[in-house]
Amino acid sequence: SMTFWNARSLHHSDLALRFSRQRFVQKLMSRFDLCAFVETHLPQRLALDYVHSSRHHVFASQGPHDQAAGGILLLLRRSITPTVDFDIIIPGRAVAVRFHTAAANVMIVAAHVQDTEDSSWKQTSAAISAHLEAFPDWSTFILADMNFDGDICDRWSEAKEAFCGRRSYRASL
Repeated sequence: SMTFWNARSLHHSDLALRFSRQRFVQKLMSRFDLCAFVETHLPQRLALDYVHSSRHHVFASQGPHDQAAGGILLLLRRSITPTVDFDIIIPGRAVAVRFHTAAANVMIVAAHVQDTEDSSWKQTSAAISAHLEAFPDWSTFILADMNFDGDICDRWSEAKEAFCGRRSYRASL
């Protein structure tokens, strides 16, 4: 089982909010095998301390300006697999974990498009697509916050036409 959350700063300046979010992360960790968090604004040096878990593989990629922008935290329960490969596709914006199970080779990509400008979309989708092409026989799951709005379509979906022209992605579900 897996979950994905745009945390909007795990390392928040408001201490009450910071501790509330930390408790929420701990709750998700107890319920899911894989937890992916974007927009963590969590400095790399604090990622391991923040999670407090020996039962999870912990992977972090901070944004390009330390904790000021972006950040991804990915947690995978160690009981799923003892060894995991971690790839930073775009620092603080797109990462992947790869592991083997008895049934398949599995890759999970966590991503966040920082804005809805076309250049951001193109950069993120091109980087993720190039990464996926390097592992063609892997079962892949993409967990992403794509910042959809009325002018943006799901550019990775074959059902692109179904989403275009709607007021929001949520309204089309």
